[in-house]
Amino acid sequence: MSTGVRKLAIGALSPDVNNSLVIGVIIAKQGLRTFISKKDGEERGVWNFTLRDSPVDTINVTFWGSAEGASRTSEIFNIGDVGTVSEFRILSEIYGYLAINRPSLQLSPFQLQLQENSCSIAMYDGEDANGIRRLMSIPTKPPGDFLRLSDVLSYGQALKGDFVNLLVAVRNVGYVRAVKSRKDSRDISCRDILVMDQSHLEFQITLWTNEVIKRASYWRPQRTVIFFADVRLEYSEFRQSVVAVITSRTVITENPSTIEAQSLREYAENVPLQPIAVLDHLSQSVSEPFAINTLMTTAQITEKAWSSNDNSDNRFTALLYAVITSLDIDGCAENSISYKCSVCSQFLEGSDKCLNAGCLISTKGQFTLSTPIYDLKVNLTDHRGTLFNCRILSPVADEILNCPVFIVPL
Repeated sequence: MSTGVRKLAIGALSPDVNNSLVIGVIIAKQGLRTFISKKDGEERGVWNFTLRDSPVDTINVTFWGSAEGASRTSEIFNIGDVGTVSEFRILSEIYGYLAINRPSLQLSPFQLQLQENSCSIAMYDGEDANGIRRLMSIPTKPPGDFLRLSDVLSYGQALKGDFVNLLVAVRNVGYVRAVKSRKDSRDISCRDILVMDQSHLEFQITLWTNEVIKRASYWRPQRTVIFFADVRLEYSEFRQSVVAVITSRTVITENPSTIEAQSLREYAENVPLQPIAVLDHLSQSVSEPFAINTLMTTAQITEKAWSSNDNSDNRFTALLYAVITSLDIDGCAENSISYKCSVCSQFLEGSDKCLNAGCLISTKGQFTLSTPIYDLKVNLTDHRGTLFNCRILSPVADEILNCPVFIVPL
């Protein structure tokens, strides 16, 4: 540390402070922006990021310099790096930049401005670096300040354009794809992910910044939980549903250390996602038949199913008196028999290996011992109509047919 330079916490900064140094972890990073200087016609660059040095203190930082210098610096420092900055100017947060385009956190009322030729910015590897880095697991908003996905979807287009917080588990990470920028037609990258929570199993979030797109490659389906602070909601005509978009205001906390996140992680690790697995899970969790007292006809079941919100995961149980009017046990065996992992009971779909990340067989990379079960499609008919493509699984199907599944080896 240079003579006369003193370390200050973000919360202790003020405009009259000189010769100070700040140490913090980068919790958000925006893409590099370039422009032509009106003063000398040279290409210039500006890069914005956010530092944090305590659970409650964060500050936005702006780096100005040549296009090459700003690009080089932005490539060196990434989200999760602990760094030091010194020889900066302390300005009001709203000075020279619209606050709406910056992370909206428990912010310092100031921002730091760095000039390429006069500032100092470097990696920090002191003894307390790991402790500072652990701040990455603390959400930047109160732990309970988020909307459930079912609430987001129920509001529909009423929330279009709003910024909200979400606590979700990753369900699927899509491929990186290139699209044309609306502003200047240049190629930019984006990536769609599907997330879920206890209220809804499928919601799309689009990632636009290169830093987040890269980090998403390490997110594990049904294992990674994320707190998204300030994602923007939009309405997708293609999906006919509300979706979320990452913007320059968004701050992402991976696997936050909160009770709410731990509860969601346990749910995500055990919830079935394949259609047949969902049905099996539901059949195991519903009440015993004698405890169900809602009697419905096929017409009432159809009406209730169609009247439910398409974006909800509402499930219901009912008693139905009907006859089986279609039972194709003479059809293709591939359509009437499915397979479960013998260790964890996860359904296997077109693979010799169990895809359940928590299965002992899966973690060892071994071929799965599978158990065949009935998976029969039937039609159920009463005096009001017919329910098509219903499914009967083992062990109920075994009892109806009075015959267990038996596969003759070839």
